[in-house]
Amino acid sequence: MSAAGTAYHYKAHTGAAPGAWASDPARACANTDTEAFFPERAGGPTGEVKRAKRICLTCPVLGDCLDYALHAEPQVYGIWGGTTETQRHKLRRQARREAA
Repeated sequence: MSAAGTAYHYKAHTGAAPGAWASDPARACANTDTEAFFPERAGGPTGEVKRAKRICLTCPVLGDCLDYALHAEPQVYGIWGGTTETQRHKLRRQARREAA
C-alpha cells in the first residue's frame, strides 16, 4: 500500500517527466511554499514531514505526482505524491519483488 492508502503498481518507465498535472492550479501544493516539501535533514523533522503529507492527502493529482516521483531519473528528493524518499524506495523494492 502506498502512503495514500491505495495499492500502487510500479511500472518501469524511461525518462519520466512531469506532465500537465505539475502546473495544474488545482493541485494542493499550488499555493504552498515549496520549502514545506523539502525538510532540511534526511528524513526531516517529523512535524514538517507530517504537515507536507497532510497537504498531499487532499490533492486531485496525487497519483500522477507519485507516479512521477517513482519513475523520475535522477530520483527526486523530498515529499512527492504524499510519500517520503524512504517510502518510495520501499515501493520500488516491493514492486521489483512482485515482478520477479
